[in-house]
Amino acid sequence: MKSIPFPLRALSVQNGIELSRHGSLLQNIFIYFPSLSVPYTHLIGHLSTIPIPVYLRPILYGIYAYYYGVNMKEANEDFRAYKNFALFFIRPLKPGSRSIDNSLLVSPADGIVVQCGEVVGRKIDKIKDHEYEIDELLGPVDSKATPPNKLYQFVIHLLPKDYHAFHSPANWEVHTKVEHKGHMLPVKIRKWVPAWFCINARVCLIGKWKYGFFSMTPVAATTVGKIALDPGPMLSPAHERDRERTGDYAIYDQHFRYRHGDKIGEFHAGSIIVLIFEAPPGLKFCVKPDQTLHYGNRIVETEL
Repeated sequence: MKSIPFPLRALSVQNGIELSRHGSLLQNIFIYFPSLSVPYTHLIGHLSTIPIPVYLRPILYGIYAYYYGVNMKEANEDFRAYKNFALFFIRPLKPGSRSIDNSLLVSPADGIVVQCGEVVGRKIDKIKDHEYEIDELLGPVDSKATPPNKLYQFVIHLLPKDYHAFHSPANWEVHTKVEHKGHMLPVKIRKWVPAWFCINARVCLIGKWKYGFFSMTPVAATTVGKIALDPGPMLSPAHERDRERTGDYAIYDQHFRYRHGDKIGEFHAGSIIVLIFEAPPGLKFCVKPDQTLHYGNRIVETEL
């Protein structure tokens, strides 16, 4: 796979002025000094694990919940139960808080839809004329659809208020994991950064479902200090075999099976999940960009 140069080198002065007018100081710093996003995120991740005195927890978590609009009725409402901010971010939901739609494909997470639809010319997620190719996102894996099938995309952004675990959107099997090194740039600046998805750290789960190729990619961002994966039911021995490693990514043979709704992992803060999958032509989504979803909500209109 070709290496991806940091795209901001090609940005014009005009784009920099645009960002300085509309972005925060921290966003501007990461635009011009992207490598700083990694140690900053690791620092925030470390600070989030520091225990908070019990008497301060209702105050600090209460301020956060009020500011971001966290629905604490879905989780343990006793702020004192969360030893640190990291545990508060990944708070589990109460039983029955979510229902899993009995459909072909469901949302893998709570959040806002960024993009959905057919992949055209192997280029996906066109935002402010910025496109990226599937191979740049996933790495050196076979992601081609078998005719007459098509490739489709679904991208969802988890917000600070959201439940931060992500779940299986379908019944499928994973056979490969690709861990990509990269920056941890803020989600908000992707409008100004070509190939934002392809230069941030991410974990690509590659596999198959009833119609062929299927992939799920959690993408890290600023303050997302960790992407934790739950391996699920294993179809092969427990050890990972380091199949290929470069300075940019590492590929592992890893065989697991998920049913839709199974927990796959969690973000220690919020970020983005990208689904790239194969399906017969004519697949229609029943959601649209900027729509708010919960994990388990139906996202396709047609049952193929």
